[in-house]
Amino acid sequence: MSPPAEQSASSGAGAPAGTGPRVPGIAAEHDALRRVAALAARGVRHAELFAVAGQELAQLVQADAAALLRFEPDETITLLAAWNATGAPAPVGDREPVNAALRRLRDTARPVRCGPSDVPLTGPFSAELRRLGIRAAIAVPIQVGGRVWGITLAAWQSPAPFPAATRSRMAEFTELMATAISNADGRAEPPASPGSGPPE
Repeated sequence: MSPPAEQSASSGAGAPAGTGPRVPGIAAEHDALRRVAALAARGVRHAELFAVAGQELAQLVQADAAALLRFEPDETITLLAAWNATGAPAPVGDREPVNAALRRLRDTARPVRCGPSDVPLTGPFSAELRRLGIRAAIAVPIQVGGRVWGITLAAWQSPAPFPAATRSRMAEFTELMATAISNADGRAEPPASPGSGPPE
């Protein structure tokens, strides 16, 4: 997914952690959350919401790449949206088998950090991580309706330590995404029962 035209090269969205601009302050964090919440409140399609959310997440934590993924009933995970600082295309919509690390995240509902030595060399979308030169990442579970629905992922090309606020900001962002997904699912109309006629 390519970055939008209005984003300037000096925005810092792709600056490696620990070497670029510091993580945005509270005001910037609230602005990012407010923009995503506004889209969710408008009831936009999931695809549009996820695309914007991926970019907002990357900018919020100064990541080189970010993604949203959904666990499927058949033990696969779907890449719903992805953003990276280079504008390289991503295989949005593709599914790959869940590996042991993602299964553990799903079953424990606990965030996972990896890097630099343990960034996955195999597993779902690992080729994308290698192509982007990713050396560190954090995955946070999205919980909807009492189960782990999917994950938000932020990734960096630098193995430097994350700023202290990174985990908490990702957690707050992920909670917002969970609420938006839950609300969108609740707005979905149930299928008509067989033989039911039009409303009177």
